[in-house]
Parts: sequence; structure tokens; C-alpha cells
Amino acid sequence: MMNQTKQYNDLTNGNITETLLKLTMPILGSSLLMMLHNLIDMFCVSRLGSAEVSAAGTGGFFIWLAMSLSALSRIGAQIKVSHAVGQKDFQTARRYVESGIFIALIMGIFLAVLLLTFKNSLIAFFHFRDKTVVSLSIDYITVVGFAMPFFFLNPVLSAIFQGAGNSRLPFTINLSGLGANILLNFILIFGLGPIPALGVHGAALATSFSQALMTFSYLFVMLNMQSVFLTPTFSNGIDWKRSREIFLMGLPYGIQETLFTIISIVIARFVSPFGNSQIAAQKLGSQIEAISWESSSGFSAALTAFVGQNYTAGKKERIWKGYRNTICFSATIGLIAFLLFFFFGKQIFLLFFPSDLRTVEAGNVYLKILSYSQIMMCIEITTSGLFNGIGKTHIPSIIGIVFTALRIPFAYILCQPEYLGVEGIWWVTSVSSIIKGLVALTVYLFYKNYKQHAFVA
Repeated sequence: MMNQTKQYNDLTNGNITETLLKLTMPILGSSLLMMLHNLIDMFCVSRLGSAEVSAAGTGGFFIWLAMSLSALSRIGAQIKVSHAVGQKDFQTARRYVESGIFIALIMGIFLAVLLLTFKNSLIAFFHFRDKTVVSLSIDYITVVGFAMPFFFLNPVLSAIFQGAGNSRLPFTINLSGLGANILLNFILIFGLGPIPALGVHGAALATSFSQALMTFSYLFVMLNMQSVFLTPTFSNGIDWKRSREIFLMGLPYGIQETLFTIISIVIARFVSPFGNSQIAAQKLGSQIEAISWESSSGFSAALTAFVGQNYTAGKKERIWKGYRNTICFSATIGLIAFLLFFFFGKQIFLLFFPSDLRTVEAGNVYLKILSYSQIMMCIEITTSGLFNGIGKTHIPSIIGIVFTALRIPFAYILCQPEYLGVEGIWWVTSVSSIIKGLVALTVYLFYKNYKQHAFVA
């Protein structure tokens, strides 16, 4: 049999900081590549105008929805694979790999049918006043709707390798996807030779094609590496028992992520009456803010894999030390984001809208208000990786669901003209992120001091 050590990385031994850095850097790189992917999309589309940014950003909500729903299989597959690898049970690990892929594929097809069937009604929900934004948004959804299975499969395939301690391969594949997206963006959005300029339609095509390329790259590697557990064969059919385990494990986090996206869509509905400049400011601003939340999501994913293997190996103290190290890295990213957004928000937006000063000013206000929450947001997201690693996915999910849901009533009240207007929405978003971070830290301290037995399998 092939040497198993070549197929995964053992995270239960060795220097903790070195182990975490080796695991985290490729995952962090993958997260930042995703952020860069979205920013390049927005940069290219911003050359067309604020209406086009609003349309692409609105269509992007449904890509975000796919990524959120994928957590139902992504989180469960990563945790279960890491637990099986920690116990050196490679046959069981392969069954979890197959089950994660199966769930992702089924959900991707389901969402594709849903989007393509109800695309007009979904865009009508936003009540856009500009008919151009409506038309372009529907066009964008139509294109990416056909690519939904790829948007589900890629996060799951990445999480499977991360659960096995291999974070380099997802980074390499994400890098290839970014390169393809950049090339296709410039060709399809602006045209080249006989290829006409397709504008927002071209942006949707570029994103969809690059996601498909990534999926086929993952599958090519998995089917050719002859791994005893990373190569799916489905030789015994669908393992419904392990599919159920993955689904239930990922359910709390999936609900949290999905509700977060739905709540963001509702918040976007509150923003739409304030005009294209504010809509564009929110759409682009949220992509810029991904500097911190994509980074902290990378730290969280790495921590989930690290904690998952050490949890089944019974190494509690190693878990605590790993968490402390990771939270310091993540909080540092949050501090950098705070300084960047607070002092250079206007300069950032000028890169995208050099001649639209109204949108630039709206974006500057957005980033300045959101800057206050960056450190605590990073801490909250990273802490979720700790609890996910031991299988207690409901803890960060409850924190996220409760305090994110409260954004809707408070944002609705504060955005009224007699209060703060659109800035009230930004303040509610920022303050709720601070509260979530504080609550996550409090729960961590409670478990560390009073429920340490929860961190031993």
C-alpha cells in the first residue's frame, strides 16, 4: 500500500507555530485569491459605470448564497475528514470525501434550477429604480445560474484537502482560477479581436468559466493521484449514513452562512432607495472588506483542520496553544484592515471610480464606519474554527444567527430619514460585528475555564 504520510499532513506533532503557518499560509493565500478574484471583477466592471457595478454586485449575492449553502457539505466534510485522518482511519475518510462531493453536487443542481426559474422575481425583490440595473442583474444571474454546481463543488473539494492537512493544492488551483478569470475578464468584458465587448454578461461568463476550470482541475488531480482516501470511486454507491453525518455536522454553520447572505440581501433592499452610488458603495465596499473576512476565514479553516486532528488525538493543550497563535495572526490582519479602511478609504474607491466623486465619497463613509469592527470580526470568524474543529458547530452558528438577524430591525429603523439614513445601515453592521466578536471570546473563555473536557474526543 502507498505510504499514507505522503497523502496527508500530520498536524498532531511538531512545533505548533510552524505547523500552523505551513497549514495556514496556503489557505490564507487561497482566501486572498478569492478576494482578489472578486475585486478584479469589480475593477473591470467599474470601468462601465455604477449601474453595472450595482448589477454585478447584486448577481454576486447569489454566488455568495451558493458559497454559504456549500457550508452544509464543506464544513462537515472538512471536520469528518480531519477526524478520520487524525485516527488514521483512511477508508472512512474516503467515504466522507465521496459523501461531501455528492451533497455539494445535488445542492448545486438544486440552486441552479431555483435561480433560473425565479430569476425575475428574485431581482424584483430589490425594487431597483434603474431599469438598466434590473436587466443587467437578470442577465448576470442567468449566466452564473448554469455554473452553480461548480460554485458548490470548489469549496468542498478545497475543504477536503485542507481537512487532510494539504492546503497547498487548493492554493495552486485557486491561483490558476484567478489567472483564468483575469484573462477572461479583459477579453469578455471589453472585447478582443473578433470577440465583442460583452460588459456585465462577459463578467458573468468569465467567473463561471474560471469556476468550471477549478472544478475540473480538482477532479483531475484526485482521480490521478491514486490516493487511498482522497480519490473518490463511489464503488460502494452513496454512503447515506456518512452523508447524513456530514449534513448534520455542517447544518448549523450552513444555516448561519445562508441566513447571513439572506440578511445581506434584505439589507441591500434597504440600501436600493438611496440610489446607484450607495448601492455601488456597498457592493464594492463589501468586496474590499473581504481583505479581513476572507483572511480570517482562511485562519478559521486552518484552525478547524488543526483542531480536528488534535481533537481525535486527544491533545487538548496543543489545541489551546494553536488557537492563541491563530487568533493573534487574525487580529493583526484586522488591525491592518482598520488602518487601511479608516485612513485610505477615499483613495481605494478612487482606484475604481476616478471620475465618480459621489460614489467615492459614499464608499469612503462606508469603509470608515466598517473599519471599527474589523478586529472583532476577525476574532469572531477565527474563533468559529476552534469550535468547528471539535464538532460543536452550533456554538458559533447561534452567535452568528442571533446577532446578524438583529441587523434587520435596527437597520430598518436607523435608515429612516429622521434618523441616520443610509449611514444607519453601516453603523448597525459594524456594531453587530463587534458584539459577535465579544460574545465569541466570552464563550471561548467559558469553555476554556469550565468545560475543558469538551476538547478531548
